[in-house]
Amino acid sequence: MSTNETADLTIVTACRNREEHLRIAIQSWLELSPPQIIICDWGSKIPLTHERLGIERLANKVIIDRHEADHWILTWAFNEALSKVNTKFVLKLDCDHIVNKDFIKKNKLAFNCFSRAHFRQAEEGQQYINGAFISCTELIRNSGYYDERLTTYGRDDGDLYQRIYDKCLEASLIAKGCIRHMEQREETRTKEQEVSKEAALAARLGIKTTNFLINRNRFLCGMLQPWDSSMFQNRKRIRAQFSGKNPKQEALIEYATLRTFQKYYQQTGLYKKTGITANEAYLEALIKLDKVYSTKSSSSSLLKIFRKYAKIIGEEGQGSYAMAMLMAITKSEEDSQT
Repeated sequence: MSTNETADLTIVTACRNREEHLRIAIQSWLELSPPQIIICDWGSKIPLTHERLGIERLANKVIIDRHEADHWILTWAFNEALSKVNTKFVLKLDCDHIVNKDFIKKNKLAFNCFSRAHFRQAEEGQQYINGAFISCTELIRNSGYYDERLTTYGRDDGDLYQRIYDKCLEASLIAKGCIRHMEQREETRTKEQEVSKEAALAARLGIKTTNFLINRNRFLCGMLQPWDSSMFQNRKRIRAQFSGKNPKQEALIEYATLRTFQKYYQQTGLYKKTGITANEAYLEALIKLDKVYSTKSSSSSLLKIFRKYAKIIGEEGQGSYAMAMLMAITKSEEDSQT
């Protein structure tokens, strides 16, 4: 049974230092008359308040859930908000998404059904509506929400959508023209994340950092078991593994980073242009990164991780051939440092 009423709809979003955008966007959300809006404030330098958002009279309707955090992790932040929804349906929006007044009329709310925005359907310059969706809450809950092992920009939405497609009765696209996003610079999409190394590798390849991160997370998803509701229940332990220095998880992420670099290096024909192999170029980029950015993990320590945990990755069927190639290249470099 379907309905176009908003009595059973909660709007959720998450935000870090994006108050200016949210202050504008939330006015369009309120015009849909949802019974509740849940905002996860993920460590904004200036904490979000109803007064700062210009909605001081709506404290009972708009819930601001504050979490202290050093940097932005979309999957963790949005899961905090999504897991608190008690209505039958949920509309997930980024804090720069603006919706039309007729959004609910044009998009069906139905049990076990799901609708999402799609970058291919968006107007020019509006591809970042991709993260918006409206769904039966139970469907999202049974899918385990976002995969919290993805801690940087990219692939988080696509991974969730794929898991939902396997469980829902009907999947569709949000009606065209019902949603748009405010303009922002490309670099702001990764500004609040620790991705200086990935940015340097992307610069070496001549591509956008966001494109590199999307494909790196795609490789990572392919090496991991699919996320599910039982993993969400165990998310505190999983967060600790993927945010700290767990050797096995760090090795997987580094391997996915290497594979992404190799892919783009081949596609762009850089070997023919430079005569330098992908693995050699990767090593050069890491060494340069240490000198320029002074990251916490030096290139030599990363190389040790590669060599020490290549066996773990190989045993899990991820393929250690490319890893072995890197070992051969980097061994002489490390030997020269000792």
